[in-house]
Amino acid sequence: SRGLGDVYKRQTYAFNKKVDFYIAKPIAKMYTTAMPLPIEKRINNFFNNLSLVPTIVNDILQLRVGDTLSDTWRLAINSTIGLGGFFDPASSICLNSHKENFNLTLARWGWKNSNYFIMPFLGSSTIRSAVSIPVDLYTSVYPYLNNVTLRNGLYILNTVDDRAKLLSYESLIKQAGGLDEYIFIKNAYMESQNQAIIANNMSINKYSRENTLKYLRMYREFNHQ
Repeated sequence: SRGLGDVYKRQTYAFNKKVDFYIAKPIAKMYTTAMPLPIEKRINNFFNNLSLVPTIVNDILQLRVGDTLSDTWRLAINSTIGLGGFFDPASSICLNSHKENFNLTLARWGWKNSNYFIMPFLGSSTIRSAVSIPVDLYTSVYPYLNNVTLRNGLYILNTVDDRAKLLSYESLIKQAGGLDEYIFIKNAYMESQNQAIIANNMSINKYSRENTLKYLRMYREFNHQ
């Protein structure tokens, strides 16, 4: 028999699925249909650039010196030469994008195993990633935007843009056929979390001393221009 926790999670999943079906998914489809692909790409670049702010904070918290310098340098280049992040010249000089959050920071310092959890409206999570949400929020740019209309508009647009990127994955759920959809989503999410933690730990030492010094030199030269 199912415990109360499992019943809650399944009911919340069903609720979220209805919200998505009637609200989030139609808006994401309209957004994708109405937005020309080049503009959608620029918007995606813009939000990727904003996400570098909490990424850099978590680079520091994880003591990732090379990534801190690389991501700071990437943010500086794309925010200036890239016109606020709408363009991505940093990738052309091998300053590739990656994302960090407090969830990965907690895993980096030992909290690797965490139970599956699901939240109303927000969807799949773990206890660890749910605990991380307030930290991720206050290390992002949104709480520090005084213009409420701008802040809310950016947040909504970011949410719609994120949902639109998930539309291409819906065929995977359909391919699951007669499988329990809740279990399928749960397993897929937990596997993605595990792979993210493994990849994050493997990349801790990917920067040699030479690369670290190179990024530090580039950053200093940029600041003195």
